[in-house]
Amino acid sequence: MNGRKLTRTDLFSMAIGQIIGVGIMTMTGIAIGFTGRSVNIAYILAGILTVISAIPQIYIGGTANFIGGQYSQIAVLGNKTLAGIFIYIQIAITLALSMYTLSFSEYFLSLFPGANAKVVCFIVLTTLLLMHMVGMKQAARLQNVMCAILAIGISSYIIFGIGHIQPGYTDMPGFMTGGVTGLILASIYLTFAAGGATYVVNFSAEAENPTKDIPFVIIVSTAAIVVLYAVMATIAAGVLPVEQVANKPLSVSASSFMPDAVYTFFVVGGAMFALLTTLNFNESGYNSPPLGA
Repeated sequence: MNGRKLTRTDLFSMAIGQIIGVGIMTMTGIAIGFTGRSVNIAYILAGILTVISAIPQIYIGGTANFIGGQYSQIAVLGNKTLAGIFIYIQIAITLALSMYTLSFSEYFLSLFPGANAKVVCFIVLTTLLLMHMVGMKQAARLQNVMCAILAIGISSYIIFGIGHIQPGYTDMPGFMTGGVTGLILASIYLTFAAGGATYVVNFSAEAENPTKDIPFVIIVSTAAIVVLYAVMATIAAGVLPVEQVANKPLSVSASSFMPDAVYTFFVVGGAMFALLTTLNFNESGYNSPPLGA
């Protein structure tokens, strides 16, 4: 085995970093607005829908090693014209990296108001770029560290909040507030929070065993994060009356049970590392399709 290749653990960390974003901070409250305290069920259904929609990628990723990731898949299964269109779209999508960086700078400025936002963005992007120039393995190691810190932030929400869930969680009218329709709408909406793992196919060329590891990582990382999100959603909807948390960010529920220092770390540190892990993943994953073109 090449020590510089990405292991299953590296791929798993990359996928986790891509799935977990600031969406969990904002989308959970909106989903509660759709379905109330049954938002945890909506997250599980969203995970099932996400895995079902990923079946083509799982099947293809487990069949062959596509050096150019999604570009190579489209070129082989479709034609060069479609693959070319995909590349132009992919290049345009890379502009989203600036959105992640600007969002990170906003959180950073909330801690250090005197900092220059443009300088912060430049330092973040340049640091990650240099890390990727050193090698994909080093970028994966950085991802592992950032995911560990992110996990601490998320764990703090669960540890401090689980004991504050109020009794009668499944009682009406707070449960299934939108009926079956609301539950379905929330599930579809939350697929945006549960998705992202399929992009690990772009790491085929760097993976030790892509045909076995990529399908495994897509399924397991999606399932793991969805269960985690469902637990967080249970807390978010259960510690306060539904009307107080519906359509509100996760920070509203967190402020009701977290000590000030922990709350600051969860809202700022957790969100910042969620952005960094997603940014790091995208800087890695966006490279393979154009290089394979």
